[in-house]
Amino acid sequence: MSIGPLGRFINTYAWFIGLPMIIIGGFFVSAGGQHPTSFFFLFTTVAVALIMLFSLYIWILPSAFMPDWSVFVLSFVTFAMGAGLGYGSAKWPKIGILVIGFCLGALVGFAIHATFIVGTYDQSN
Repeated sequence: MSIGPLGRFINTYAWFIGLPMIIIGGFFVSAGGQHPTSFFFLFTTVAVALIMLFSLYIWILPSAFMPDWSVFVLSFVTFAMGAGLGYGSAKWPKIGILVIGFCLGALVGFAIHATFIVGTYDQSN
């Protein structure tokens, strides 16, 4: 399985992706509890945008023949959609709690899957 142009984009612009994520993570750690509306907005925007972007390139657009500029366009579209849901979660905190719960549940599910199911496959091939 390949994610095509998204993989090339991530390899090329790793620092431009990682640095804002570190800054946002620093905000979450230092002031996330003091500013819950900003926390819900940023977390929901980033989480929903990344989930949609990776889902698009993994299941719908996995072709290596997709043009590289499609990553820029789809990143803008998914972050705009994530910002809409982020605004909703800042205005109604139950939405933000739902998104955080979904992300944590998915993380625990992936960890259990990787620990118990993937580790039991036959590695002799």
